[in-house]
Amino acid sequence: MSNLGPGKGVEAVSSLQFERGDLSESNMFSDRPGRTFDSHGQGRHILEPPGDANREAKSQFAQTILDKLHDNLSKNKFDQLIVIAPPSMLGYLREKFSKQLSTRIIGEIDKDLTHLTARQIIEHITDFLAA
Repeated sequence: MSNLGPGKGVEAVSSLQFERGDLSESNMFSDRPGRTFDSHGQGRHILEPPGDANREAKSQFAQTILDKLHDNLSKNKFDQLIVIAPPSMLGYLREKFSKQLSTRIIGEIDKDLTHLTARQIIEHITDFLAA
């Protein structure tokens, strides 16, 4: 969302959407897990799938957000930034913000506001906006 100054209001400029779909391990790794033999003896074991699929999808989405923010920063598309994200995502993003991007951040809201309308989100950021 963008605010171009006092009395100019707030408008949506672009959006990214995290498509959760079905990220259960069983659907991400639909083939039967591989098997391995013991190095000694006749025992067999199921190989665990690599990593947590949901965590990886969230990490990729966060990287998409970071790439977009850094691209817009390099094009001077904003002077100040308010970051709104659920606590775990906000923590992840904070770790990845460049120094240049961090200096533009004037506020952070650690809440999941994805279920709110644009008007409702604006109510959460009015304290950060110029009158």
